[in-house]
Amino acid sequence: MIPCKLTRSSQVVAILFLVVTAVGFVGAAIALTQWESPAGDASTTTEPGLAPFVDGSISERAEAELESGIPVRTVAVRVTAALKYLLFRTGNDGVVVGDDGWLYTQEEFEHHPTDAAVLTSRLEFISNVSDELADADVHLFVAIIPSKARVVLEPLGGRWTRLARHPRYNTALEWLAAQDIATVDLQSALDLIPDPFLRADTHWTPSGARQIAAVIADAVSEFGLSAGVGRTSYETRVAALIEVPGDLMSFVPVGSLASLLGLHPQSVQTTETIQTSAPSLGLFDTPAIPVTLVGTSFSADERWNFIGELKRELGMDVLNISAEAAGPFVPMVDYLTGPALAEVRPELVVWEIPERYLTLPNVEVPER
Repeated sequence: MIPCKLTRSSQVVAILFLVVTAVGFVGAAIALTQWESPAGDASTTTEPGLAPFVDGSISERAEAELESGIPVRTVAVRVTAALKYLLFRTGNDGVVVGDDGWLYTQEEFEHHPTDAAVLTSRLEFISNVSDELADADVHLFVAIIPSKARVVLEPLGGRWTRLARHPRYNTALEWLAAQDIATVDLQSALDLIPDPFLRADTHWTPSGARQIAAVIADAVSEFGLSAGVGRTSYETRVAALIEVPGDLMSFVPVGSLASLLGLHPQSVQTTETIQTSAPSLGLFDTPAIPVTLVGTSFSADERWNFIGELKRELGMDVLNISAEAAGPFVPMVDYLTGPALAEVRPELVVWEIPERYLTLPNVEVPER
């Protein structure tokens, strides 16, 4: 017999199959050794050793044991998730699996019957915010962050590629331009760099954040911010090299099997931005913060250093009131209704909005 040389994927599948089989036997053994027949049940005529198999109580007991959180269940969950990933290139609901360890949030691919109406409503909300800021003599720049799936298409295929090209992005840019609300196509900028997004995370890389900061600074130069005032100088330096497991790995719960499947944490070179000089102020002058940044975890998470890069590119201080896990609309309403706008009146507000929030139906949009 000629020996068959297994590929790495085949070897992994074989190992996982053996583990699944072993887990099944262990689970059955646990259930059998801990099973007790119901006390005082004299009506049964089945032999005691076969009763649990005949009446189904052994399977119910085994299921209860697995659900109780014993280690066997944890192993089974991880192995099942690993098999789904290897054999079917899928994870749990909420993630789309691409090639070479690329993961995407399923929200980026969703198309709903309500998309057109929701998009119109969200754009009108943005317009109302623009009007409110204009009444306070504050410019608004809307930075719509294109979906990761729109920018990084190569690991996807088939229908996922088609679904990633949702019309909401271009529709929103055209609508904002028609309303004279400042914005710019950020996809074109991200297409120019090799690593705009993290492999197993919804967010951009520090390189992606740096690229977008440069594009925004160029686009808002027409506003003449702080005209006649000297620039503040900032310098971006290399900081720590960190490992980012990826927030989307929670949808592929393979635990310690991740490295076996090639789902390694991604090494990310972070940066930090420091101020190196400031305009000279008079004795009674108050330092101004000409720009406010409002957004999501793309802006709030310090690992990406978007706020630092924006300061450096603009050459001026930026107040960051972005928030994580709140979407783009709640932080803006909190800003407009809170004390920050009155206490630190900016010349410009940069509003960072991830594309998918323009049509997701279950997103909190406070009344205005």
